[in-house]
Amino acid sequence: MECVVCGGTNFIKESGYFFCSECQTQSQEVQEHVFQDEATEFQIKGAKRVRDKKAKGKFEQLTSWECYNVVLLSLTEELIKLGADPSIKKIVKTLWMRYLEKLQVINFDEDKKPKFSLIGTKRDIAVTYGLEKRKRVKKEITTEENHVDQISRRERSKKKMALAKSLYSQDVEEWEKNKDLHNETLATLKNPAASSESSKQISFNKYSLGELRSTVCKEHIQVHKRDLRLNLKCHKFTHETCSIDYTKGAYIISPLRIYSILYIALLVKRDVIHLGDLLRFLREGYLNCNRFSSLFPDSYADKILNIQDNSIKGIYSHTVFRSTASKMIEFLEIQDYIVCPDLSILAERYCSELNLPDEIVNMVQHILLENPIKFSGTIPNYEGRVMSVIIFVLKILFGLDGVTERHFSKYAQQCNRIVSESRMFDIINWLEFIEYRKLVISENHLPTSHLHDNEINLNPDLFLQYKYTHNIFVSDRNRIVSDMVGYKNLLSRIQNLQQDYIPAIEFLPNLTPFKNYSDIIAPSKMSQNIKLILNRNFRRDSLDFLLRSKQYFDDSSLFHDEGANKNYKLEHMKTHHECAYFIEPKNKKFVPVRLLDNSDGSSGSEEVEDERSFAKYASSISSENEAAYNRHYHPHKRHWLYLRGRIEMASKEKFEEFFSKHSVGFRTIVRECCRVIEESPAELLSQLQHTELYLIYCGNFSNSIERRHASKLGPYLRQAESNW
Repeated sequence: MECVVCGGTNFIKESGYFFCSECQTQSQEVQEHVFQDEATEFQIKGAKRVRDKKAKGKFEQLTSWECYNVVLLSLTEELIKLGADPSIKKIVKTLWMRYLEKLQVINFDEDKKPKFSLIGTKRDIAVTYGLEKRKRVKKEITTEENHVDQISRRERSKKKMALAKSLYSQDVEEWEKNKDLHNETLATLKNPAASSESSKQISFNKYSLGELRSTVCKEHIQVHKRDLRLNLKCHKFTHETCSIDYTKGAYIISPLRIYSILYIALLVKRDVIHLGDLLRFLREGYLNCNRFSSLFPDSYADKILNIQDNSIKGIYSHTVFRSTASKMIEFLEIQDYIVCPDLSILAERYCSELNLPDEIVNMVQHILLENPIKFSGTIPNYEGRVMSVIIFVLKILFGLDGVTERHFSKYAQQCNRIVSESRMFDIINWLEFIEYRKLVISENHLPTSHLHDNEINLNPDLFLQYKYTHNIFVSDRNRIVSDMVGYKNLLSRIQNLQQDYIPAIEFLPNLTPFKNYSDIIAPSKMSQNIKLILNRNFRRDSLDFLLRSKQYFDDSSLFHDEGANKNYKLEHMKTHHECAYFIEPKNKKFVPVRLLDNSDGSSGSEEVEDERSFAKYASSISSENEAAYNRHYHPHKRHWLYLRGRIEMASKEKFEEFFSKHSVGFRTIVRECCRVIEESPAELLSQLQHTELYLIYCGNFSNSIERRHASKLGPYLRQAESNW
């Protein structure tokens, strides 16, 4: 190394710098290097994956509104494939845009940033305001040696923070003294700190602000507005901490609100698909319920989705769904567009699914025509209303008290032996058909088997059949331990060998599932007896032996009885809280009891308590002593019903105890009707309670208005009228 001035090569080191020994010029190029010799051991390590930090920034983040937009579009297309009118796509789009506008997410008049709700908007806020994800600092393991170093670092950081605050306050004071707005322009007014995170505030919508005002003071609201990352611990806004009116209303976007928009669109269009069909499509897997990520097309592969799969373990209940949809209708202010569906068509379809005679269909349609339903803010239980009228007609005709229906079954069998022109409706034979049909379909259809709690004895072939017909495959992205690879290959080989043995029965979605499923299963390889049971048709059976009994037997030789259920027993049914309408402090219910045996004294008149023995008992009816028909019942003259007990307010255990006291035939009918409309027995019996009270005491079946009840029934009837 030479000196740049004199060209000398000798340098002297003083105070850490090098100077030329001849001209005393300091040289910047001469440096001292110290090398330390030590034994180095090479250690071989595995290859380490280096992530590209730039590649992570290429993914575009989406808000939850954009994600739900794709989900709603995909669900609408799936619903159209299931039989809905294609025009509902425009209705769904209009409702969705209206919903976002009411939530102040979008504004068609002005270009403003969206406003947010209190719950579930953390990612949306980060995407809207461009907040970068903070790097997670790895915590060091605290030991006795570095504990002192940590304390010293904290003290130094506190001193630096105090110094920065003092300097900042001085700068602010000088700036306020020297500011002159007359000579400043927009460019000079633009402060770089204005775009920082501390200067931004969250814009909550008016519903969230109302919830905030009811929780915190006005000054503290500004603190929460400045908390862009929602890190404040003073008030955590969750579904548990916020009010029920806010969480259960329409102010938070959720999967249930998305499905409610679909249901409202079906109501506006008066489509053939109703709520029970929608819930069944969700339960059977024809309509996506949980895996929302599978609804996004391939074009969204390079985007970060701001949505999670639906985490519910079961399907939404009928009552919760209608309640949410009613709140959505009120929130969107579209009450005038909701029209009652055609209940006559609905009654025809339900009776066809239940395989009931056409005469019962005519009775149900006449009752619904004379007593129309009006929409009054809350969506009525249309399907439960129709089904409760069907049960009401069956109770008037057959009693359903455990004795009268068996007596009429023997009566129908005797009429069928005498009259050959038309076949009389045998209700016990029909109940036997209902039970056998459910059993056969449960053995061949996975969702039906799961619905009736047959998970323990579930056939694995049913799952494989359901898996392939619904294109359900396990994701290969999951990491597998090396020891399990061999097991996976072995199971894959077994699975490929078993594909040829999977039964080729494909169940297509339809509005009368069991009726169509029976037509699909019957031609398959089964016993001849099962085919005869599944092909049994009761639609053309007659009810003349009940409605026109004088045409078949000598009326003078018959003993007319009002029904086997002559008395009733009052029992207390505990509920969560008593109804304010009730005058008496205790709720009581009517429970049918058997009082009168058949005249022949056969064992068939005994009460059957076990559903499994019902089929055995029904098959033994034909072998009973065929005595002459000398007693005719009129169950409509002694109709049993629920009066004071509020079924919907009873606990699950109390309801099961209450429901088990009914006759086997009544329980079979209720469960089958619940299966058709996707309701629970408690929901249907609650609707049946209001329907019977309304039809018996308030129903309009003539032009004259008469008083058919005492004043003490007023509270119950007012409640029944409000529910109608």
